[in-house]
Amino acid sequence: MWKEESPLPPSSLYQAVSDRAFSGDRGQAKLAVLGAVYGQTSGDGLKSLAALRRRFPKAVAYVDDAARAGEASTPNPADREPGGDLDPRPVKASAPPENLSGC
Repeated sequence: MWKEESPLPPSSLYQAVSDRAFSGDRGQAKLAVLGAVYGQTSGDGLKSLAALRRRFPKAVAYVDDAARAGEASTPNPADREPGGDLDPRPVKASAPPENLSGC
């Protein structure tokens, strides 16, 4: 959440990164930040992501660690049991009680 004492407003995140790592190219900075957040693994954005890793190694490591933690806690879809909590099929609603006067 944005706080008054924060040095940068949220809208200038890409500009701040571009000034520090991409010679002011905000578009390239945005591509690198989004690539880091969303786990880009191919394409032109990898060059930008590599620059981001060099300039902000701790920040990118933090994002990488969060991604690994999320992947480790994500259930395998093959482990889903029919009717279990992870079953993607819609659940049939039971009939409502006859008498709702006690609710």
